[in-house]
Amino acid sequence: QVGVFDGQRSNYYLWEFETDTGFDFDPPQVRSISPVLDEVIPRNQIVQINFSEPMAYISATGLVDGSEDSFTNIIFTSSAVHGNWTISNGYKTVEFVPLTQCGVNSCGEDMFCLEIDCSPTDYDCQVPMSTLIRTPDLAEPGSWQARPPWNGVVDMAGNALDGSGDGIAQGRPVVTTGATDIAIGEGVADNYLWLYRIKNEIDRTAPYINNIAPGVDAEGIDKDSPFYIIFSKPMLTNSLVGIDLIEHPFQSDIDEPWITRRSELVEFDGSSKTKVNLNHREFGPNGLDLFYFTSVSSSVRSLTQNCLYPGQGPEAVKDANSCTYIVDDDGSVSSSGCIDAVTAGDNTDDTGCAQTNDISDDSVARPDVADCINYMKGISTRQN
Repeated sequence: QVGVFDGQRSNYYLWEFETDTGFDFDPPQVRSISPVLDEVIPRNQIVQINFSEPMAYISATGLVDGSEDSFTNIIFTSSAVHGNWTISNGYKTVEFVPLTQCGVNSCGEDMFCLEIDCSPTDYDCQVPMSTLIRTPDLAEPGSWQARPPWNGVVDMAGNALDGSGDGIAQGRPVVTTGATDIAIGEGVADNYLWLYRIKNEIDRTAPYINNIAPGVDAEGIDKDSPFYIIFSKPMLTNSLVGIDLIEHPFQSDIDEPWITRRSELVEFDGSSKTKVNLNHREFGPNGLDLFYFTSVSSSVRSLTQNCLYPGQGPEAVKDANSCTYIVDDDGSVSSSGCIDAVTAGDNTDDTGCAQTNDISDDSVARPDVADCINYMKGISTRQN
């Protein structure tokens, strides 16, 4: 078992901060959603909500199962939809993972689907669905402070959701139906309600790495250089822990490099995609000339729960930073700027090893991430 402080110079974690005399009265807002308004999605897509600031865990997560104890701060039109709201991405993103299993993805992981009232063989069937995010009752009119116990979503300072985004504290609309149902008139004031459609199909299209910075084998990178990955699809944020960074050669007198993964939905090349900003300890500390290997595991998944398999991304060309990889309905593949020789099959060549010193097929396609990193370390050692 690996300890949390293994490889570190100390066996504790210390941080400092300061408080002032001010208060946080700024309300959270909904920054982005997936699916978007009126979008048609497959049954295996995860519903994702991105807030403008960190949210209070207890107010934004819970089990939706239709029982008396069911979580009711974020609910659906259909009472048949059961699952868990989870939180990640620095407490700014909540995602709904259904409970109904509906197969496995290409990595052999269980896949879960939203329950809809369609015949199993009617693949054209579409069902309208709404999601409602409730704001809580206010402590007093005109104030963003929520009255405890919270019956809606709030930020870390206990400020109620500004669902309308107008900066005016309108509070929660008065309704008379049960808390597990969306009542007529609930989509007003500071609640947030949107409609989309669910189609009776399962999307098995794998995500890939669309764009990166720095580019492949880029040199002379500034110590605070932008460091990000843009995927081809909206991604499941709680799976992004599969992104890692290794510094080489190892420096015994300084701590290993760290990264924090913070994601956002962005418009890129005409569609909504996840951009992961990798905040990091400075590159090349103390003026050192070091190598950095960024790995993205197949455990990273899209919102349709498909894993990054095979490992497609920018090709093994100096400073390459973009890739377009398309699988047509008939299974044919077309790509531009993507790494060659990587295929999904017997696990002998399914990892893209993007380096430019040896671009033969057996060097660019490796069996796994560990093998690729060891290969790159060998190359960099010879270069030194």
